[in-house]
Amino acid sequence: MTIKISDVINAALNLADLTNSSMPTADENKFWINTAFSRVYQKAINMGEKYYFTVKHFPEDGQDASTEYDLPNDFYQLYDIRRAGDGEYNNILRRYQKWMTNNDDWYDLRNNKLVLSKARAVDIYYFNNPLTMDISVADTTLDFPNHIFYQLCTIYLAEYYKIKQGADVSALKMMEQEAWNTYYDVLTRDVNQPLVIQDAYRHADFVNGTTGIGY
Repeated sequence: MTIKISDVINAALNLADLTNSSMPTADENKFWINTAFSRVYQKAINMGEKYYFTVKHFPEDGQDASTEYDLPNDFYQLYDIRRAGDGEYNNILRRYQKWMTNNDDWYDLRNNKLVLSKARAVDIYYFNNPLTMDISVADTTLDFPNHIFYQLCTIYLAEYYKIKQGADVSALKMMEQEAWNTYYDVLTRDVNQPLVIQDAYRHADFVNGTTGIGY
């Protein structure tokens, strides 16, 4: 579903019930709406939302299979690595122990690269970078997976507005929790699509040289 940035902001302003003296600045709006979207995006994909899901095949046309591939420019969080054209059960496990050798079939992420124990063709399943929105163009439309995702963005944005006022956000926190409960129910409705994150490590963790798990 597509919604204008101005509509997201207006919905959040109504939820926060701001007075004219407490209206956010353009810079505050830009920072808060991007922060709100990123927070919803991260939690939604960890819960199983696949709307922003992307698949890329390595090697690219005309290239030979390798043990090392550059991660896509829009890479944010990994979901899965699979051997290309190798049947249904073709997942490659992450190298989780240093003693694993090149005789074992594993992958790792190092310095913005996908590293494999063996040269092979693979499909990388991942999530794109979260959107960065420029609210100076108020009629720009945003692409949301569903109405609940949009609702959560407006709730988070309204919370930031209320915090700026020094006002109580407990009612908004209750709305937030109810919305997340509904989102989870929607994502788990199809029992034939179990929600399992294959690899919750985020791109930033590897850029920074850590191994933190996505929250």
